[in-house]
Amino acid sequence: MQKIKTGIAFLLLLFFFGCSETANQSESKKGILDLTDFDIHTKTTPLIGEWEFYWNEFLDPSQKSSNLKYVFPRPWNQMEADGKPLSRKGFATYRLNVILSGPADDLVLQVPLLHTAYRLYVDGELVHENGKASPDPNIHKPSYKTQILSIKPKSNRFQIQLNISNYSHRICGMKEIIHLGTFRQINKEYQRKELLTLLGVSWLAFLGAFNICLYYLRRDLKRSLYLGLFCFAVMLPIVTLRDTRILFNLFSDEYCYLIIRLSFVCLPLNLYLGGTVLYSVVADKRFKKTFIVFTYITGIYAFLMLALPDYYLTLVSIPFETGANSMIVCSILYLLFLAFKGHTEVRIYLISFFFAGIIIVHESLFYYNYANKRDWLFFLGLSFFLLPLTSLMFYLVMDAFRKEESAMRELLKSKEDLELRVKDRTGELENANRWKTNLISLLSHDLQSPLVGLKFLLHNIQSKVSPKKEDDVDKLIQMGIGGVDNSIQLIRHLLSISRFDSDSVRLRYEFFSSDDLLEYVNKEVALSSSSKNINIILEDHHPSFIFADKTLLGEVICNLINNSIKFSNANSDLYLIHKREDFKDKFYVIDFGMGMTEDQIRIFNTEGADLQKKAGTLGEVGTGFGLSLSRSILQAHNGSISIVPGRKQGSEFLIQIPVGEKIILIVENSDLYRKECAEEFRKYNWLVIESANGSEALSHLKQFTPHLLLTDVEMPVLGGIELVHEWAAMAEGMNLPILMMSSSAPLFSDKEFLKKEGIDHWVLERFSKLVPVPELVKKMIECLESYRQSKTFLK
Repeated sequence: MQKIKTGIAFLLLLFFFGCSETANQSESKKGILDLTDFDIHTKTTPLIGEWEFYWNEFLDPSQKSSNLKYVFPRPWNQMEADGKPLSRKGFATYRLNVILSGPADDLVLQVPLLHTAYRLYVDGELVHENGKASPDPNIHKPSYKTQILSIKPKSNRFQIQLNISNYSHRICGMKEIIHLGTFRQINKEYQRKELLTLLGVSWLAFLGAFNICLYYLRRDLKRSLYLGLFCFAVMLPIVTLRDTRILFNLFSDEYCYLIIRLSFVCLPLNLYLGGTVLYSVVADKRFKKTFIVFTYITGIYAFLMLALPDYYLTLVSIPFETGANSMIVCSILYLLFLAFKGHTEVRIYLISFFFAGIIIVHESLFYYNYANKRDWLFFLGLSFFLLPLTSLMFYLVMDAFRKEESAMRELLKSKEDLELRVKDRTGELENANRWKTNLISLLSHDLQSPLVGLKFLLHNIQSKVSPKKEDDVDKLIQMGIGGVDNSIQLIRHLLSISRFDSDSVRLRYEFFSSDDLLEYVNKEVALSSSSKNINIILEDHHPSFIFADKTLLGEVICNLINNSIKFSNANSDLYLIHKREDFKDKFYVIDFGMGMTEDQIRIFNTEGADLQKKAGTLGEVGTGFGLSLSRSILQAHNGSISIVPGRKQGSEFLIQIPVGEKIILIVENSDLYRKECAEEFRKYNWLVIESANGSEALSHLKQFTPHLLLTDVEMPVLGGIELVHEWAAMAEGMNLPILMMSSSAPLFSDKEFLKKEGIDHWVLERFSKLVPVPELVKKMIECLESYRQSKTFLK
């Protein structure tokens, strides 16, 4: 607060001491400016003091008139004739005789806006005409351009004459001051003002864009949007109505009225935007009707400024501009009322309006000729007006984010607690389901053993029965063997289903060689292949280690081979081929049997539908479960199954599973959150292993080392910090990047926490679970990539 008071006092000192710029300048008397004691080549001088003034006369430079008055430069409607103020619409002649101390060479005049058209003569010669100056309002055409005009007086004593007409603005005549000096001095001063204007506009553009960005961060904070638009709306009057008149100077006088309209429209627009910012502070319903009336007034004003003919623009703008002061007074009263009601943030608005009041007082003093225009004071006051409001918006946005972050932490904590309660409540159901699954498994094993024995007995009987005498018996035995095969296959599927749907639904990953897998499959299907004397040829083109569930993957391959045997002729060949291509392990099962139609292949590959059941070459009938179960197992491995089209004889099945190039172990006790993270990592082609707690994760780490470990900090059995310490004790120099996540972690970097827990050597970063999962996973991958560029990544 003390700093604010000091700033206000400093600004007031600048304001009051800054109103005496011309105190030490030479002034003209009786229309004569004596500069014999002034070196015009070292310093510019304003042409202030008494000018000859001829009301309602357009005199030639050599013409005399008895209607002479001596006036200081000011709008002529502030003068009187016969006790009455002069009309703002009219024309007049101004004259000034200048006496220099030396030669009058290399001189220029900096002519500001003279309202609103003029002719400039020096020693009787026309130097420049701005717009179309004329006593006839039909001929008069305004121009708002500022000029730097080179003059060539005939001697060190010369006359300056201005013929000015006005029919289009409430300010009339010579309001702003003309300066005389050399081109270098005048141009330097003009460029300084132009630079100040451009800096002010750039500063407003920055504040406007900053406030609009705050709105996009917090859509509920519409005040920030209105304040940003207010900053942009203030820019147009600055580039049109300040000294440099940048916009008027850029375009020809044909667009003069269009630019005037736009600058007039900015007043109601700024009033509306500023009023909306104030009303939205509290949005008190008692002031709603007042705000609606205020909106209608500014809307009507803006409409009139766009729709009225040029001639009426000034007539209509004067009462509205006067009414704007009343609106500002009402706004201050509204803020005082809110402050009285205890709204603390209103103090910021009162401070801003104090600086706005300084600007208004300064501009009013300038308008009534009690002060000179100070552009730097205007921009300084405008900055002090907007900065507190922008700072307040920034604080509100940051405060909202802090509250939202706190609420999200509580929500996430509640979500985790709810998940734990739901998990406990569903325990009985899971136990019942586990009993069901175990029962299926038990029955399947009990059924499988006698069926295998029965099949072996039937084979023995078949081999001892004479084919010439017992054809019917042989046929019956063959049917029995087929039925037993079908039953055994069904039981194997039941065993796989019981494992795949039970409590151990997560795949049991392990490293194994492709040679071992092929030998295991060949052994499993040996009995089936021998029944038709089918020769299974194994080809391992790329012997390698595979990271998958060996039992389930072997079950899939066995199922496909048994399927191929069923549709193959006796004494034929069947190929089982393994290749590693495109970061995938590929298994081909190729037979030369009955084959499939192109439509069947298309339906299986594109629509994912299973093939219709049909009898094999010896009338064998399948269960219908095999391919469906195989597809589910492969999808759990992020793999696929398809039929290779284009074969003329037989079928070719293709199994593909991704090579474990990127393996991540996710340790998280929340099932929903863990699965959400797992799905997101799979989008980046990661092979995901899931663990519900640190103890389970340690069991995995003892069997294999993943390429990335992602663990939660807070877990019931073994927390993330304890897990890292346990891994560090057993790592033996192995390089494993570790990332942590927590609902209590900050949104930004959390290196201090890692150092405090003594795990910064192992853990790269701790991330906040408040961040949406897709964005969180993206940040984790970026963090890992940065690590990979600086360290050796485990291959």
